[in-house]
Amino acid sequence: MPLRSVPVKQADLLTAFVNYLIANVAVTPPLTEMTCFLSLHPFPPKIAVSDIFVMVCPQDGQFPSEQLDGGMCHEDTTVLIKIVSRVLLDEVGADVFRLTHSSLGMIEMKSAVLKAVTNKAFQVGGNDVLRNLLFPIDTRIQQTEDETLGQIVLPVALSFDHDLS
Repeated sequence: MPLRSVPVKQADLLTAFVNYLIANVAVTPPLTEMTCFLSLHPFPPKIAVSDIFVMVCPQDGQFPSEQLDGGMCHEDTTVLIKIVSRVLLDEVGADVFRLTHSSLGMIEMKSAVLKAVTNKAFQVGGNDVLRNLLFPIDTRIQQTEDETLGQIVLPVALSFDHDLS
């Protein structure tokens, strides 16, 4: 659904998106700037920031040629929302706990993130900046050799016009 939007600096857009997630992902305990943050690389930090946290990682984008008229620079891009759990238990059922626990479970966090980003929009400086509503593209559980690390990835589509001033 096309929205009326104003051009935005990509750095401002990404910062506002992280702040939007912090304010709108309803989990207990709530997300903070320490547990939801922007990251250049989609690899979790080696030092644990929390038992469960959310990384927002910008990805590749495209510039549709039909949208470059009139000096505008439109970009369709993807942002990875990566839910990372470092919960490690020495008991049977650790994966069930890591996936389904009401406050530390990755599935619970995924549901809360989906609720916040499905058919929603956010603003930068009081202005609408998205050309389309947010929507998740797919979901993946990433396997790693590190058994202490669980990861769910939700790529989300962002469509916006660059402020080239």
